[in-house]
Order: sequence, then structure tokens, then C-alpha cells
Amino acid sequence: MRWMLMVTAVLAAGYSGFWFMGRADRTEAVEVFSERLANGGVSTSHSDLAVRGFPSRHDVSVRDLAFAGRAWRWDLPFLEAASLSYRPGEVIVTFPPEQRLTIGPVVLRLQAETLRARLSLTSQGELLALTLEGTGLAGDLLRTERMLLAMRKIEGTRYEVYLDMIDAGVVVSEVGRVQAQGEVSFAGPLDQMALEDFPDVTGFTLTGPGAEAVRAMLPAGLR
Repeated sequence: MRWMLMVTAVLAAGYSGFWFMGRADRTEAVEVFSERLANGGVSTSHSDLAVRGFPSRHDVSVRDLAFAGRAWRWDLPFLEAASLSYRPGEVIVTFPPEQRLTIGPVVLRLQAETLRARLSLTSQGELLALTLEGTGLAGDLLRTERMLLAMRKIEGTRYEVYLDMIDAGVVVSEVGRVQAQGEVSFAGPLDQMALEDFPDVTGFTLTGPGAEAVRAMLPAGLR
């Protein structure tokens, strides 16, 4: 779950930068986004990029998208992001029905009937709120009939977190219903600069039904 939050936040910051480059060519803006990721040690590749919806909408679709770091790779058959031209800080990201994360020799797959993120960003591209909703999720680490994950900025770099999952299972354990809430804080803001140097998590709490099973999936430093 943490890697999905991180990558989604990075995508949000990059997408915000895409819009706030003013009159710059959209394709050039995407290249700048890729260059910033490369400065942070993450390479990107894709087979097709399309921008549609002018002038009232800005809909971006990318095919055969891949992100790769030193010991990991994230593959998506496509990724779509959409916003209204007069509300560029409100972004909807649609994920494909199947995606793959490779960490060293381990390959993790996630399938979903639907998986969509809604993001609210400042004019500087800092994340104010994130809602991740999915149905029919089935993966190597997580499965659930319905998932709702929400983050909302409290102050500074602190965010409220809420997680609701129905008929959930974690790894090989059946969890049932998860209704957990907590807080997460970062060493720096989740903005465009996070593309080059994603801030460390400095604090994390999660309590409520099913929270213990969810924490078991996370890296030791977040439990």
C-alpha cells in the first residue's frame, strides 16, 4: 500500500506541474516530468502519449507506461489523468485493470475491476487531499471487494488517513472488514520537488478494526 501511495503522490505532483507550465507544449511538459524523475533515480518509458479535451478539459492518456528505480519496476498497460481546464488542481487518475510491481526477484500483481484516484492540489502542486477507490481488487498482497483510502492535509506535512475495506484479505490471512484511521507525516512536502527526492515518512499511526493486519504488510519502520 505504501508504494502505491508514494507513486500516486509523485504522479499527482508531476501532473500538477504539467498544467502549471502555462503555455508550454504539453508533450514538452511531460518530458520535463520524466527528467525530474530521472534526477531522482527513476526512469520512465511509454509507447504512446495523447492529450485531448481542449479547451475545457485536459485528458492525458499514456500507454505501456513503466517506472523503474534501482531495484524496482512498476508496469502499467495504460494510465489516464483528467481535469477541467478551469480547475487544474482537481485531478482524476484512472488505473488499468491489471498492473505489476517488480521488486528485485519478486513480482507482485494487482488486478481490479475499477481503481481510481482523485487528487486535490495547490497551485504549486502540493497534495491537499487524495482519495483512492477500488472494487474487485485481487493481488499477491491484498484482496478486497471494495476499498476506500483517503488522505487529507492537516497542517504542514501531516495528513489524516482513513482506510475502509470490505471482505478484505491480506497475504494469506482473511481480515473481513477494515475501518482504520490515523495520521502520516513526511520529512518534506508532497509537491513537485518530491519527483526528485521523495520525503521520508517521519510518523505513522493506524488504529481501528483490521489495522493490525494492514500494518503487517508495511515496512518495519511504519508499523
